[in-house]
Amino acid sequence: MQNGNRTGRQADATKEKTLLETHPGAWVSFGDYVLGTVLIVPFFWTLACVHPFFPWTIWIALAGLACIGRGLAAQCCTTYTVTSRRVIVERGFLSSRRTEILIRDIRNISCEAGVAERLLGIGTVSVGTAATGGMEIRMPGIPSPQTVANVIDRLRN
Repeated sequence: MQNGNRTGRQADATKEKTLLETHPGAWVSFGDYVLGTVLIVPFFWTLACVHPFFPWTIWIALAGLACIGRGLAAQCCTTYTVTSRRVIVERGFLSSRRTEILIRDIRNISCEAGVAERLLGIGTVSVGTAATGGMEIRMPGIPSPQTVANVIDRLRN
């Protein structure tokens, strides 16, 4: 009988379909990109214009590159997936973190966008369960957030 149950569970798992997979938009990391650029500019300015060269600008340029790398990692290494059974958020580059909520456990869906986010067509979708009392998954920087919220809501009902 246990073999029958395992086979049934495996069959259910194969029926799961990915309905939506997205990454945060580039605007989520806009601050990192601006700060990185501001920190890198003095390095190139001292290379081109100032004699003698100031070695401390190398450290500032490295900090700028780190800011830009952080922004790229936040954007490229975060995946939001909605399947027919779950909402999944995966984050990480060297280490990874995965959060899942079963569709049947979802009690609350929230879609937020400030003025600038609305102009850019991005927003934050938050998903909560009855067990947490608040929002368990927060997905900032999603392109077309209302569409994502509608897909999850249709699955829930």
